[in-house]
Amino acid sequence: MNDKQVNALSALRVGFEASDLSPERGGLYTYASQLLAHLGQLSDAPQITLIDGWGRHTRQELLIINGGSLPADRFARSRPLPLLHLAPGVWQRRPFSSLAWRADHHLIRPFWRWTDRVDPLARGVASWRLPRVLSGALDLCHWPFEEVFLPLHDMAHVVTLHDTIVLRYPEWHERWYVGEFTHRLRLVARYATRIIADSDNTRRDVIELLGVSPDRIDVVPLAPRPEFRPPSDLAAYRDALARHGLREGEYALYAGQFTTRKNIVRLATAFKQAIERAGRRGKGIRLVLAGKRGPATVGIERELQALGLHDRLVMLGFVPQDDLVALMHGARVVVYVSLYEGFGLPPLEAMATGAAVIASNNSSVGDVMGDAGLLVDPYSVDEIAAALQQVMTDDALRDDLIAHGLTRAAQFSWTRTAELTMESYRRAVATPRDRVS
Repeated sequence: MNDKQVNALSALRVGFEASDLSPERGGLYTYASQLLAHLGQLSDAPQITLIDGWGRHTRQELLIINGGSLPADRFARSRPLPLLHLAPGVWQRRPFSSLAWRADHHLIRPFWRWTDRVDPLARGVASWRLPRVLSGALDLCHWPFEEVFLPLHDMAHVVTLHDTIVLRYPEWHERWYVGEFTHRLRLVARYATRIIADSDNTRRDVIELLGVSPDRIDVVPLAPRPEFRPPSDLAAYRDALARHGLREGEYALYAGQFTTRKNIVRLATAFKQAIERAGRRGKGIRLVLAGKRGPATVGIERELQALGLHDRLVMLGFVPQDDLVALMHGARVVVYVSLYEGFGLPPLEAMATGAAVIASNNSSVGDVMGDAGLLVDPYSVDEIAAALQQVMTDDALRDDLIAHGLTRAAQFSWTRTAELTMESYRRAVATPRDRVS
């Protein structure tokens, strides 16, 4: 028997929840897809079963979403609606599958939520919702997003909590969202064998806000995607800038979601002050905002228009990944002054492309940045403006930030993320079942 056969016999059998694994999820998609890819490259790679906890996709649909590259051996799909489950072959087909999922989400899911609070109903219902093919076939399940967590019987559970912002700042969210996600987080705190936190800051929040014992939490940092590096094809790089009407070094870039938490209005206000103070060096520099619009976008845009930046403000909307790498590299500075983060992947990826970065000094972002960026109080327009002015006018400072940023970004890798995740898996499998719940 060769080494590969021995590894296959001893490999952990891991269920991996992938129902919401699509590029529209931004950083969450980056996490799950990169982790899956790099788990498959380890010498002790686990055997993966993809789990669709929402019951929305076929295995082929998941593979299409992810370019056909998921290293999965099997696929298991949640049962959506009980009555439709009695007609095999019907609810699995479109459009019935979509109708079944919507009915489950809006009518049946409130019942699931109630059973979550009643043990043993919680685990009994969870086990019913996923096929019996999983019974005895898995050592553990990994839930990379807490939204779909189902506390199944007879196996360990690893859940990744990227942040607890809904508990720390409930005023930033709608009431239904606070109620839903507070419930999901408490369910995780009760039933998860081990919890993976992206950062020390999130680990502290999970301990403080959810009362989880520190010895159940593993800190596993994220990393820049491999594509985020200084461009090697200069012609393609220049073409990407030209497509968006931009010139190298003549814009400050924000890339991310359009939500109140991302602090975009303060950023724009500070930018207006900075270009006025920078004089000749600020002339012609524009503020570029790149990111998918959301429910809060209209209100944010209204405030931005009131600043009177006119053609100095460019709103690009969603930008494809290849173009985003080029835009980051070509920026005079990338600015990420979010009010609170569970990790802070965008500024790390910006550094990996060879960009100078200004970022928040709070939550986890400061820890991720180290001394490789200019850190500011995200609530202080004056501090953000001063940092912007510095990078606009001081070429030596900008060059220094770029050099330190490349060094800092190189300290993070998805291979290391996968290795630490495997360590968490093995701790979970070794944990006696009666220690959690």
